Amino acid sequence: MNNNDLSIVIVNYKSWKVLAECLDSFSQYTPKLNYEIIVVDNDSQDGELESFSKRYPQVDFIKNTGNNGFAHGCNLGADNAQGKYLLFLNPDTVLTNSTAIDDMLNFAQHNPNVGITSCRRINPKGRPEREMAFANPWLIISWIRAIYKLINKVKIQKKFPENETIWHPDWIAGSVVLIETGLFNEIGRWNQDNFWMYYEDVDLCRKVKRQNKKIA
Repeated sequence: MNNNDLSIVIVNYKSWKVLAECLDSFSQYTPKLNYEIIVVDNDSQDGELESFSKRYPQVDFIKNTGNNGFAHGCNLGADNAQGKYLLFLNPDTVLTNSTAIDDMLNFAQHNPNVGITSCRRINPKGRPEREMAFANPWLIISWIRAIYKLINKVKIQKKFPENETIWHPDWIAGSVVLIETGLFNEIGRWNQDNFWMYYEDVDLCRKVKRQNKKIA
């Protein structure tokens, strides 16, 4: 019988060094919830998959048929997941003592009007990443977004005040995406046919919002 609250899906392509740091951080700061970790290797072809499988026997490693892209890898991981919720996580993220994963799942469970939950990340220098997301497709382009943020600094600060614990952006980056498994399947999962890498996170959030769900 499966008792996993959460299935954590990590897509890897020759990112073994940072992946090791990521997996080691789960041992150091173990979430309290019941979870499984699934690593999908997008056919790195460097001989590391077998050694990592032995090094981390508690992790389910899956070899993809090729480097088929981020969305395809995420969907393959989800195909093999058993959790009630899915957390798609980049291999270059590491846990801290902030209990972020437990907090995200608890928030998602108690807020059914929210379709996707993420968290604010801290960069290696200890500074929070201020990654705003907007509905306008032109703002996907980084340099246009930078100019927009500069011109609309006051407006953005009002929408995303520093003293608030919950923000509701138009979309969030694919590096940390928590979603209920049933909703994930209902909206058609990651769009692997149209997105090999980049902007599939925008598309996923768009599909969630079409279900009248919020992004948090």
